[in-house]
This record gives sequence, C-alpha cells and structure tokens, in this order.
Amino acid sequence: MLTNYGEPIYCKVNDALAVEAAITGDASPSYKWEARGNYPMVVSEQAAITTLTFPQEGSATVTLTVTDRTATDSPITYGMNFYIASQAEWDALHPAAAKPGIDLSGADDLMRLTIPQLKDFAAMNGINVAGLPRSKQLLAEYIAANMNIKGNA
Repeated sequence: MLTNYGEPIYCKVNDALAVEAAITGDASPSYKWEARGNYPMVVSEQAAITTLTFPQEGSATVTLTVTDRTATDSPITYGMNFYIASQAEWDALHPAAAKPGIDLSGADDLMRLTIPQLKDFAAMNGINVAGLPRSKQLLAEYIAANMNIKGNA
C-alpha cells in the first residue's frame, strides 16, 4: 500500500529536518527512510524518529517503509514530497527570516509579511509577541515600535 502526500514540504539545502513516524496499535515495526531516484539524502538513523538532510537543491521524494512481520497489512509505504531551496531562494521566499537585523525601509515592509513571518521576525529580534491578538496590523505596529522602525504600519 502506498500513501502519497501531494504538496511538497519546503526546506533549505543542508538543513537537518527532524521527522517522526507515529503508529497506532501494539506493533514493533522497523522503519526504512529512502529517497527516490538516486537523490543523495542523508538519514541519521533508520528509526521512527530520525533526521533527514537534503544536500542538493530541487525536488525529492522520500519513502518511508514501515514493516512488521506480525502485521497483516505489512509493509506499508508512505511517500512524501520535498522541495529543497538554495539559501538565496529560501531568503527570497522568507524575507523576514533572511537574517537577524533585516534592513527594513519602514514599518510598511512589515505589513507585507504573513503572521507567521512576523512572529519569526519578532523572535529573531528578541521581541516577545506571545499573547498579542492574531492581528497582522497589531503585530506589525508592536514590532515596529519595539525596533524603532519609522513609517506606517
């Protein structure tokens, strides 16, 4: 049986991704993580909890095969799609997380970011936004005020 998850998971080249396979029931399966098509993925350990590293830019499909000799539905294989971006591409896709102290021309730039990007940017700059309402306008204004960024938010 093969289960595929269509939309790719985006990650950056050479970043180690912690992954975990979860099962239900009382099985004690073995796990095998593999990249298709000779992609040079690095797997820290063939286990339920492991780390995957993608050293090459582009697309990769990873299969996880879960095997238990006592199960009637064994083995089961899952397919996961990844898109691995270069550092430059990653920075372009995630402008708020490009580098701590990102140069903003004004608070208006903050309004172009998504709420998760605003939260990442705040965290990287030591600004605690926990407990603030989930409002892009309020987050942008709060971050701008704490960083003394001028302009309209």
